[in-house]
Amino acid sequence: MKFLLVVFWILLLNCTINKVNEQPPNILIILTDDQGYGDISINGNPEVDTPHMDAFAMNSVRLHDYHAQPVCAPSRAQLMTGRHALTTGVWGVHGGRDYLNLDEFTIAQLLQGNGYETYMLGKWHLGKEAPYLPEQRGFDEAWVQANLYEHQNPIIKHKGNELAPKAWTVDYLTDTAINVFARVSDSPKFMYLAYPQIHKPYIAPDSLIEKYIAQGHSDAVASIYGITEQLDQNIGRLLRVLEQSGKLENTLIFFIGDNGPIWNNPPASFDGLPALPEEEAARNPLNLAGVKGRLHENGHRTIGFVKWGNMFEARDEYQMVDIADIFPTIMEVLDILLPVESKPLFGESILPILNGETQDRNRAYYYSNHEVLWENRPYQYAFLEDKKNLLFDEQELAIRKGKYKYIQGYFGKKLFNLEEDLQETIDISLDYPEIRMELESELKEWWEETVINESNSYDMPVFYLGINSMDSTYIHGAAPYEVFGDIYTSSHNTQNWTNNGDGIAQKFIVQNFGIYEFIPDWELGTSDAELEVTLRNQRSSYLLSEMEGLNIPLLTVPLEPGEYQIEIRIRNSTSESEAAIKAFNGIIVQNKD
Repeated sequence: MKFLLVVFWILLLNCTINKVNEQPPNILIILTDDQGYGDISINGNPEVDTPHMDAFAMNSVRLHDYHAQPVCAPSRAQLMTGRHALTTGVWGVHGGRDYLNLDEFTIAQLLQGNGYETYMLGKWHLGKEAPYLPEQRGFDEAWVQANLYEHQNPIIKHKGNELAPKAWTVDYLTDTAINVFARVSDSPKFMYLAYPQIHKPYIAPDSLIEKYIAQGHSDAVASIYGITEQLDQNIGRLLRVLEQSGKLENTLIFFIGDNGPIWNNPPASFDGLPALPEEEAARNPLNLAGVKGRLHENGHRTIGFVKWGNMFEARDEYQMVDIADIFPTIMEVLDILLPVESKPLFGESILPILNGETQDRNRAYYYSNHEVLWENRPYQYAFLEDKKNLLFDEQELAIRKGKYKYIQGYFGKKLFNLEEDLQETIDISLDYPEIRMELESELKEWWEETVINESNSYDMPVFYLGINSMDSTYIHGAAPYEVFGDIYTSSHNTQNWTNNGDGIAQKFIVQNFGIYEFIPDWELGTSDAELEVTLRNQRSSYLLSEMEGLNIPLLTVPLEPGEYQIEIRIRNSTSESEAAIKAFNGIIVQNKD
């Protein structure tokens, strides 16, 4: 009888262990901002102190050939969708080019539909208004920074409210993450923790900055190292709490960067702070070419560490990995599939690599600069009237396939062998013309057939009114659907509203009936011009000289569900030099119904 009881308890214990092992892991993606490959001690930087990141990396699979896109919003689009950013509607970082198309399916939606609680914290940067926000993209709950780069006393959007914690942003996000993981639940958790560090402004506690100044660093680099160490302390704090609570063992963690480091050519300065040119070497221990925003290795090769309890052997890994690979990797770990109607993924699972296997990675990966070029483009954020104006040979693009990398753009067309020349110093195009032509042809075919043929690539976002019970939204002036006259489109507004006919049109969709009030957000000049506003068949005119400082609606109109276009123009201007509107930031739309 005792023997049978022993057997019973052994079987019961084994069943319990199996149930524990079968429990899907929590998933934590920690994404840092502008933290390059060399902005961490373990990757060869002798100057910055990152003991907690180093300890985590020592117990992880260390991806030394991990890549994102050269700038932040495209990288985030690839992370969230597993697809190439240019096919998701994200082709820049501001000016309406950073909105993730609404027909894209996110990793949060996939996990939410498979029993996960889903949370997003920090810098979103894939759309500023609903329905582009995390809560409409698969996250149960989100704490989103209203302004992308506030490191202290941030405004946080949460459940339709604005919170104003009096704290360092990195501390607040870490505290919130800890509290979320402390919630008791039978469901596994997915958390996307997108810290704004170490993007400028370079501010951190004085004690940390002074520490590096005392070591002989310039104010700028001391501030960068200070903000990095502050981030390190918080990541250490989060991981320590997860370990103490017993959750760390069954949490799959991706700790990754979103692009390479920023560095200004000598005389170097950051945020107005002087830096020493020789300090660049410590932040770039591999002596890679390029910086953030460029297509050389230092523009998009960054930190990448993966850990899941003891499931993966901690080691250095040199097979190539892309940020788009994380989505399908999570799918394979959990053995789940995409909905049938989903668009094809660009990334592929790296689970074999994480398991220590050699994986065939001789496939093509593509990288793009956010400075989209066309004939006679006057400046970076100039309005693109038609993507048919884009010619392949004028674009800044790169393709990596195995050991070879082909780059075209602002310096010509070049081919590199990264196995022999990681620093991209020797153009081997003349030595291997057939390889260069093959890669260029493959890049061109992908760009023309996949990117250009995507229905809403290189497009401006459509704004939405009347979503659920929302009584207010913001139509951003930097994202016009059409431009008239000599309007100057910038990263955050439109300018140079000077001559007769100058103006913009913006497209929006009304989801629910309402009486909508359109209130301008602008900075006026001293012109005596009129403003003409047209929506449907209703046209109104105003003397701008009578509207300075007044919260006067341009229109108040009942609107049924449907698609609309509002057109705003300058009329009867007598000035050819002074702007009637110095900056048109956008339109606040309130539902008065």
